[in-house]
Amino acid sequence: MLKVLSGRVRRIPRWTRKSLAILSLFGAAAIVSVEYTYSFLWIFTRETSFVPDFLSSMVAGICLVPLIKNVRLIDRRLDVLSLIVFALFFYIFAAILTIPLGSGSGVVRYPMIASVVFAAASMIVKARYVALAAIAVTIFLSSVNLAHASDALGPFGFLLVTLLLVAKVLVVDLRSFVSPPPSGGSSTKIRQ
Repeated sequence: MLKVLSGRVRRIPRWTRKSLAILSLFGAAAIVSVEYTYSFLWIFTRETSFVPDFLSSMVAGICLVPLIKNVRLIDRRLDVLSLIVFALFFYIFAAILTIPLGSGSGVVRYPMIASVVFAAASMIVKARYVALAAIAVTIFLSSVNLAHASDALGPFGFLLVTLLLVAKVLVVDLRSFVSPPPSGGSSTKIRQ
């Protein structure tokens, strides 16, 4: 399936693919840049924004470095379109990371940051069970933030994911995710 899709996408001229990806990423960037109002506990309303801050940008930068090298998020030929695509991917990735980190207007921001720091410190001093408990708390707090972000985004969350997938299909070579068939093996030829 991925090979067929990748082959059909590769038939589209490179400039057209990059331009369509940029349009898709601009739509996704617009979705994460808007401030949303949602209600919780049936009486409280809250405004939330997913605009990236320093913490989410730092984590996004650390996470995207291996992607640049391994998945070839940026073409070997550095042109203006490739840099625009990378900048938009970085912005959107940092904005999405504000959700589990609780940055910006997350529901549980400071307990989340404290649990991440505590989990990292526990792993450094090799307190295995304490680190596992801290990681469990971190995952729970991330899910709380994710549930509130899902409530805030509503149907725009689906549109955000769709636009990101379209941009990924247009930019990243999907054949790199498919493992080649095993070489050698037992090929039996009938001799006559």
